[in-house]
Amino acid sequence: MQDRYAGDIGDFGKFALLRALEGAGLSVGVNWYKTDTAPDKKHADGKYPIPKNYGQYDHEMRASLSDKNNKCKIICISTNLIEAGVDISFERVVRSLTGLDSIIQAAGRCNRNHETACGTVSVIYIRDERTEALSNIKDAQEATREVLYSIQCKPEIYPEGALSKRAMDAFYTKYYIRLQNEMAFPLKNDPERTIIDLLTTNSSESKRCKASGNILLKQAFKEAGDAFAVIEDIGKKDVIVAFNDDARKHIKALLNCRLVSEQKKELRYLQQYTVQLLPYTIERIGAGIQTEDEIGVMLLSGDWYDDSYGVEDEHDPAFFENYGKS
Repeated sequence: MQDRYAGDIGDFGKFALLRALEGAGLSVGVNWYKTDTAPDKKHADGKYPIPKNYGQYDHEMRASLSDKNNKCKIICISTNLIEAGVDISFERVVRSLTGLDSIIQAAGRCNRNHETACGTVSVIYIRDERTEALSNIKDAQEATREVLYSIQCKPEIYPEGALSKRAMDAFYTKYYIRLQNEMAFPLKNDPERTIIDLLTTNSSESKRCKASGNILLKQAFKEAGDAFAVIEDIGKKDVIVAFNDDARKHIKALLNCRLVSEQKKELRYLQQYTVQLLPYTIERIGAGIQTEDEIGVMLLSGDWYDDSYGVEDEHDPAFFENYGKS
């Protein structure tokens, strides 16, 4: 955390720990320096763990969270799912930089039960964060940074701070300007036309209506409905991981199934060994994923999965030289 406004994923835990110690009245001096990931990756930041492994991490923390009589201080590191309908409260909240609306949602988990006189929310900008596949998040980050900078430079314009309605209005204005074209919902197969066009002017249908002389609605409601999706499909694919002997046993059974009912039964069982991967991750893994077109499943070799880390989409060059030889 040499940079005041930037950090890496590991800095979240360090930052939260120091703030917890500070809240307890302790002063600590720490020198942090960058080190390479341990070769065995036992302490790496994991990603894409299979559902079966969810419960194996941090047994002590899970037990502490379940104990209603526990008075110990707890540092909880979570995804943004904690922002939705989770009724828990912390003295301090640390959030990675994102849209101001999401930051406010996270702030709503701070000091809900008046654990302290005044709760503290800290926002960290993660240096070199990979957002190439998440353009909306990148746009939201930039809009938030602009608003926070404005608050810092001209606090008199935002007397109630970053959580005020005026700050939110400024954020949405800056954010949605970036999304003007996207919010017209361009058609994937015809980017020059949009869903807004289909539901309003629909010029191509207007010409046909005039030519026919009949009184017809020019709007293409069905085409617009077929083109619209509340949650956009970003292309994630289900991939079954040959994680252990049990997974390999049921994968083999799946491939040998003759009846659809038997396939469904095996697929349900194998859900605990299934992860969702983005197309660019699948492309990076390459030969490590086997596609079974006949039954429509993708299988990931156990060589690409680490029990502590999760799916590994990066390997040393030596791995590729030896991959498949043994």
